[in-house]
Amino acid sequence: MEDAEGYLRKAQAASLLVSENGDDVSQYHASIHWHARESLAILGELTEGIDRGEISLHYQPKICLQTGTIAGAEALMRWHHRERGMISPGDFIPRAEQSTLIHTLTAFALDQALQQAAEWHGLGIRIPIAINVSPRNLLQPGFCEAVLAAMKRTGATTDMLELEVTENVLMTDIERVAVELQQLAGHGIKIAIDDFGAGYSSLTYLYRLPVTHLKVDKSFVQGLAEEEVSAHIVEAVVSMARKIGIKTIAEGVETEVVYERLRDLGCDVAQGFFIAKPMPAAEFERWYRNWRGRPQLTT
Repeated sequence: MEDAEGYLRKAQAASLLVSENGDDVSQYHASIHWHARESLAILGELTEGIDRGEISLHYQPKICLQTGTIAGAEALMRWHHRERGMISPGDFIPRAEQSTLIHTLTAFALDQALQQAAEWHGLGIRIPIAINVSPRNLLQPGFCEAVLAAMKRTGATTDMLELEVTENVLMTDIERVAVELQQLAGHGIKIAIDDFGAGYSSLTYLYRLPVTHLKVDKSFVQGLAEEEVSAHIVEAVVSMARKIGIKTIAEGVETEVVYERLRDLGCDVAQGFFIAKPMPAAEFERWYRNWRGRPQLTT
């Protein structure tokens, strides 16, 4: 029979998996032990990865569908581990969100993105950069002050930054989240709800929170070419958003058919591989200079 300490280790391993997956319960099995050890190993190396310069931001452009102009860019985190190689964001960001390391990651992303935005502004690339924030960030006391301090350090201004929050953020503590987002919006920072429609969408968010953009979940966007129900959902979101003064962004745009359908439906902004993949800053600058108002099809 296993001792009490062994049972406790198994319970802790299962608990870690529950936190990462957002489940209510998990039953222990042998692979969970390996998963827990891997999670702890990645978290243990994450801070060192930042210090060693292994973490970087790539930038994916957003395009105004009606005019073809570049509306902004989303900063996406990449980790090139010196021994493991490329580690997927899906392997380390959800794990970091279950610990205080998410504050370190977000602070890093803020500094890097704002510094890049200020640098681009001086080069004539005057677009806002969006970064993702987690529930822990918004529930951290003084988060708004930390964002403003990062702006002061980097010389950026509030119009250079957009914050993207997922719907599950809003489910954690709507009262505290609303106060924090109102503070940020009061300083001129734009707020987008990411993956809109994928979770527990509520119209309550749209009048209680200072939302400027809705990002339509990519599952609906990618279904536009084949599923009429997806088109009806996207059209409904776009119409509702326009009536209350909110812009819509479609993410996961991967084909010309979807790009054109979104434009016909009146969606404001598109983002996805059909336009461009996420790129390092220098590559993004070259792409920006070569943009001609619509994606260049290759044969």
